[in-house]
Amino acid sequence: MGYSFLGKYVAEKLKDMGMEYVVVAKDEEQVEIARNNGITAMSSPINLVYDALKKAGIERAGSLVATYDDDGDNMLSIMVAKQLNPKIRAITIINERELREGAKAAKADVVIAPSDLIGTSWRRRQLLMKSLERFCRAGSAGKYRGIYHHQRRIE
Repeated sequence: MGYSFLGKYVAEKLKDMGMEYVVVAKDEEQVEIARNNGITAMSSPINLVYDALKKAGIERAGSLVATYDDDGDNMLSIMVAKQLNPKIRAITIINERELREGAKAAKADVVIAPSDLIGTSWRRRQLLMKSLERFCRAGSAGKYRGIYHHQRRIE
């Protein structure tokens, strides 16, 4: 869910894999950029995540990738997604490593801290991307699409 730096990267990889997906972002400007790049996208504030996920087709989705800058928003997105589709596979980014267990408690299947990737070898990053690909393909086998959320980082 989302379309900033990390969200764009995930969308690019999903597109390369030939996967069908919807971007749900909080920032209308990011949604416009995604749409201009030929990506199905919609905007929604986090307090309306339930309605946004239903509208995006979460009941038919195989996977969800949550990449908000706010870890709590990622966890809320996953909890709502799992409520609407208990079989969905969820991957989340956590910005604070200390929240890894909290993300697991929110029912995330895979938890990644971007800080774990900084300074890692090219080979390790490639393995991570292969894992993401397998995760999304396994979660989407015979399903509608993947959905991911993200918030634009203001720096």
